[in-house]
Amino acid sequence: MSHDTQRKGYVIAVDGITDVDRFMDEYLPATGETIADHDGEVLVGSTDIDVIEGDWDHSLTVVLEFPSVEAAEEWYNDDSYQELRQVRHETCEYTDLIITASFSPDDFD
Repeated sequence: MSHDTQRKGYVIAVDGITDVDRFMDEYLPATGETIADHDGEVLVGSTDIDVIEGDWDHSLTVVLEFPSVEAAEEWYNDDSYQELRQVRHETCEYTDLIITASFSPDDFD
């Protein structure tokens, strides 16, 4: 799939947190700074969700918005995030994350 550079980029992540204290103290504050450094914004960061269909047993659901998919990828690959990414993996049973573009009807042509 090619991405239009005019479209926003989104990071969607779900985590199964096992070490809440370390995740909240070491990972979240510093990661927020790296997101801001790439002009990103946290749109959703919730541990309290209302499951209305299916199964959703994740500890944390996150949606980040960036100016473009490229900006989201640059954030994820930034050296300043790499150590934090390691903390995320050490403090979670699993971490699932995707990067995608905002919706366009052209995606389905």
